[in-house]
Amino acid sequence: MKTHANQLSLGYLLNGRYQIVQVKSARSWSQTYIVADTRQNGQPQCIVKHFQPQGIHPKYWRFGKRLFDREVDILKKLGNYSQIPKLLDSFADDRGFYIAQELIVGNRLSQELPISRYCNKRWSEYQCVKFLNDIFGILEFVHRQGVIHGNINPDNLIRRKSDGRFVLIDFGEAYQINSASQVKAVEGIGFSSSLSLTSSFSPLTSHSRYAPKAGFPHPNSDLYGIGAIAIQAITRLNPEEFPINPDTGEISWEQHASVSESMAFVLNHTVQQDPQKRFQSATDALIVLKTLVMSCEVQQVSNQEFVNELAVEQTIKPTNNQILEPNWFNFPPLITATGVGIAASNTVAISLGLYSLLYAAPSNPALDLLERARIEYDEGNFNEAIALAQSIPTDSSLYQKSVSTVQKWRQEWYNAEAQYKAAAQALIEERWHDVLLESRKINNVKIWQRKTQPLVEEAKLRLEAEAQELLAMAYGQAAQKDFTSAIAFLKQIPPETPTGAKIYPKLSEYQEKQRIKAQSLLQQAYQRAGERDFKAALNYLTQIPEDTPTYQTAQVKMAEYSQKQASIEEVKRIVELDRAAQGKSGEISDRTAAESSVNTDSTGKTVELNPGEQLQEVKPKI
Repeated sequence: MKTHANQLSLGYLLNGRYQIVQVKSARSWSQTYIVADTRQNGQPQCIVKHFQPQGIHPKYWRFGKRLFDREVDILKKLGNYSQIPKLLDSFADDRGFYIAQELIVGNRLSQELPISRYCNKRWSEYQCVKFLNDIFGILEFVHRQGVIHGNINPDNLIRRKSDGRFVLIDFGEAYQINSASQVKAVEGIGFSSSLSLTSSFSPLTSHSRYAPKAGFPHPNSDLYGIGAIAIQAITRLNPEEFPINPDTGEISWEQHASVSESMAFVLNHTVQQDPQKRFQSATDALIVLKTLVMSCEVQQVSNQEFVNELAVEQTIKPTNNQILEPNWFNFPPLITATGVGIAASNTVAISLGLYSLLYAAPSNPALDLLERARIEYDEGNFNEAIALAQSIPTDSSLYQKSVSTVQKWRQEWYNAEAQYKAAAQALIEERWHDVLLESRKINNVKIWQRKTQPLVEEAKLRLEAEAQELLAMAYGQAAQKDFTSAIAFLKQIPPETPTGAKIYPKLSEYQEKQRIKAQSLLQQAYQRAGERDFKAALNYLTQIPEDTPTYQTAQVKMAEYSQKQASIEEVKRIVELDRAAQGKSGEISDRTAAESSVNTDSTGKTVELNPGEQLQEVKPKI
């Protein structure tokens, strides 16, 4: 088999330790290998992902390292959760950057799902609830770490052979939420519609069949993908076949499945296009799901047995009132038009109550001093503000409040000063994105916000310049019909830049061209195979990107053609040995060997595919 141009050969030793035993996948920017760890007893196998920049230009290497650092940071943050592959090692050499992870043995969910309405497979409602319970539990953990997966689809879920549990893989397109308050927001108390992300800036485009139509990622964007998978499982409709309600723009699927009203409720509030109308977190979804189980509406399955099974690894338990009233969730606060969860509603109520109790008292001198101190603080007069707050007498009813206020201001001020210095240093070191990240951490301290603003403006100008360079490189790759690399460049353009705000149509265009090119490559592979030129056929198949619908078919054909090519080589070798033994010269051609080793009635016929329109690059006005 002819290997990809950037692909390392079998037997190659990475970092003096990991020996390649199988090529798992190959993309323009990365390859994935199954390797044996030669330093461990028994040489256990693991997965190594290789980020390999294209070319020697420093920008390509910076881009590759950015992808590498992003994924390593996310995997470190996720730690040793049992349903996420463990990060084992990370390293770099002159060929690129590498991530070693735990090898998960099992089947991808895509192998279990029905792929069209004509399939015989269909999940029961019971199976669907078990699936949702398992995956929502994973996402609850991931979101609590401040991470959004960003690419939920059946190929990124593996049913582990050892215990049947699902494992979530491939965090290469994940996003990080950049503040503690936003991490808290995804722990079950809602989220802001303006989440700021640190690791990637692309709109939702990857595996768009399992993602909302447009917009930027939120934690509940992951929930949309899970809902779409569940609907596919119980309707036998491929996501591309989901009917759309012309009035609302939402998926209209219920006429294709026989499910309870409760299940329809859960799925419909998972796949809403508007993120504010979806479940606000995996925790909210789990609460409703467990209540659905308590209502005994899942295919007459024994209530107690099912609850016990699902409760093994869940910490959320319905209250007695919820058990007595199984339909309590028909209109829960967590999915009302306000878009806040139950915990958020309670928090707001408690905060308002405490505020009212604190400030309901008549005006007094201590309150005036505290207000004057607050004004000084907002104007940037830190020492004056602290002195005024500390002048409140110890016998005043607001003394404890002044003490806590001084502590709060000191912490805010010193943190804001540190963030300003970090932003200034980032500007000196030309880390433009870090300037923006550090500036966003400065909360409620107006003077430091004003000081940071010039740094932010300079960083934005620099980012826009880089965005234009990335766009130019994307156009260059697209002109060479390398749409995978072009898409990768576009995804690195920050959306807050003028260029980034306009690239979504171009991303969609390149993804469609990538799909068409993949079909064309498959067509050419079929034609070569029909001519018994399996080497050339394999060369075409290795160029098909993994993130295209054609990839799975290509993998099957690669295995088939590799076997046939091996047969050709074997026949050729035997004939040459016979001729050598008889003292005859000459060579046997690959075509002759193919005709001798491959049954012309097997799979040699060319399959007719329509590779699509001619791929023509048209630069939009940006």
